[in-house]
Amino acid sequence: MEALDEARSLGRNRVWCYVRRPRVPVRTPVYLEGSSPLLLGYTQDLSPSGLFVATPAPIDVGMRCALSFPLPTRRGNVHVIGRVVRTVPPIPKPPPSRAPGMGVEFERFGAEDRHAIEAYLHKNEGRTLRPEGARFSV
Repeated sequence: MEALDEARSLGRNRVWCYVRRPRVPVRTPVYLEGSSPLLLGYTQDLSPSGLFVATPAPIDVGMRCALSFPLPTRRGNVHVIGRVVRTVPPIPKPPPSRAPGMGVEFERFGAEDRHAIEAYLHKNEGRTLRPEGARFSV
């Protein structure tokens, strides 16, 4: 009941059970789409539901953004609309500190873009960052 009250107080009209999906490490440039694409940072990992962008200047939590990024299994860039769900601020600590950046949850993309993401994850499922490693359907 507490989670529902919190969601309502934040103005959210939907509540779901958050399940963390297996993530595959990948380093590729991520561009903030616009009239002239701007290099935002580099992916750190990718999952069926989102990605983490390592960047010294993360966008605020809750902001929507249009992103594009290349994948080795596809010609051209994947284009997604996402929402920033968490940020990691830069922390001046000795290693191993986490890279600053932001977690982006996918909200919208075309069927071809979804297929490209799923194909990449399927091909690289042995490299998952979670030991239980779920299977991906393509």
